[in-house]
Amino acid sequence: MDEKVICYNREIEKLFLAWISKGESGTINHNADGFIKDGIIKPHIWFQSKCRPLFLLKEAYNGNGSKDSWDLCEWIRSNVESVGKISTWMTISLWAQGIIHTDVETLHHLPNEDEQKKTGVSYLDKIAIVNLRKSGGQKTSNHAVLKEYVEFDKFELRDEIGFIQPTVIICGGTFRYLSDIFGENLVWVGDDPYINLNNTNILVLDYY
Repeated sequence: MDEKVICYNREIEKLFLAWISKGESGTINHNADGFIKDGIIKPHIWFQSKCRPLFLLKEAYNGNGSKDSWDLCEWIRSNVESVGKISTWMTISLWAQGIIHTDVETLHHLPNEDEQKKTGVSYLDKIAIVNLRKSGGQKTSNHAVLKEYVEFDKFELRDEIGFIQPTVIICGGTFRYLSDIFGENLVWVGDDPYINLNNTNILVLDYY
């Protein structure tokens, strides 16, 4: 196994273990409310890729109302057919496909319906996902609640993104929280926002 993959797997598990056990803050209790791990879907593909898109999303949730802990990446890897039926994941896969195949000379166009069916959600294999809220998630997000979670977990979120090493971050309605997490490391080059992390400027794309 590649050394980068081994290092990532080791460090991310250590981070999640500490994260779950960090205690409570107000109504936030990761240990009791069902901690949902996320990160790189397939590390052995990710660290070999030139373009590494990370999707920064709001929150994952247990649709059955339980407070069980689980692993979002493992769920996506193991349930491709079910994942492909959820419009959110198809949209993210299409975004990833477009970003990975677009450069300064080429704009990748949206595949037609037949091409989309053929490709499915296969581009999820090439991405990473970080949810701001790791426990107690809901189907509909509340800005005030999300901000509390970001404030409580900002150092862990910063570490997680650092371990992932993305080349581009796509915000799913989460751009407003980046300054809370990264502070002065959120920089602007002209009109474009970047995160300066590990001495690298990571491009940020904002969408809703």
